[in-house]
Amino acid sequence: MIAAGWGRIVTISSSSALPGAPRMAHYAVSKAGVIGLTKTLARELAKTGIALNSIPPRWWTRQWRGLRSQRAGQRGRDGRSGAPGTCGDSR
Repeated sequence: MIAAGWGRIVTISSSSALPGAPRMAHYAVSKAGVIGLTKTLARELAKTGIALNSIPPRWWTRQWRGLRSQRAGQRGRDGRSGAPGTCGDSR
């Protein structure tokens, strides 16, 4: 990317990274690390034409091991939750 003079890097973080969540310290700290790494690399690579962004996915309604997610009823800031088939080109 540096040789080409441009590039895009997207990392996946979490909305739980900054406020944390009960019994999820390991997850919150790992995702906060992703955000910190993304911000640091964005500053380091800005002059090379490489842009970085971190995306915190929204709440998803899903089944996991036959159990409904505890967060299935929660919604994002826009009042919606994600569901299979609503992300990308999921034909």
